[in-house]
Amino acid sequence: MIIGITGYTGSGKSTVAEILHEKGFKIVEMRDAVVEEMKKRGMEINSKSMREFATKLREEEGNDVVARLTYEKIKGEKGNVAITGMRSTYEEEYFRNKIKNFLVLAVVAPERTRFERIKKRNKPDDPKTFEEFKRIESMELNGFSGKRDPAHGLQSLIDHADLVIFNTSTKTNLKKDVEKLVEYLEKA
Repeated sequence: MIIGITGYTGSGKSTVAEILHEKGFKIVEMRDAVVEEMKKRGMEINSKSMREFATKLREEEGNDVVARLTYEKIKGEKGNVAITGMRSTYEEEYFRNKIKNFLVLAVVAPERTRFERIKKRNKPDDPKTFEEFKRIESMELNGFSGKRDPAHGLQSLIDHADLVIFNTSTKTNLKKDVEKLVEYLEKA
């Protein structure tokens, strides 16, 4: 079983991936493909440079380039895999064409809840104000370059998801929800 995980910043994607890892899933992060390409080119790696480089890479090599690079890491895998960091329907389409029974899992949470979570995690590149958070989220929604069609952006991908987890409570409840989901999928 291969699942692509998507959701807005602070929705709980990484936590869901950790829980899936505990359940035996191999976790593959799409951002790692971007980081590897940047390292090959001797580039500085931070959130801003990654966004800019990924945008440039998509402009040069196509909107599904990060999915193509990620697929190279998982093709031939026999066990369960969770791919984190899907950002567009272009990536969804690529994976669906390459992987039989590929599923998209959207992790969703209210905007204010997500902002409070990222304030608590306190990563250096995370937005510090709600206004900055909303500005970055708007860029993500519409494509960081502003050139991509929003119909293929993150919200559209979430709307296309096969599965949705509403992460509005505690990590304990999220874990229960993810475990129930895995149990359901294993029986399907």
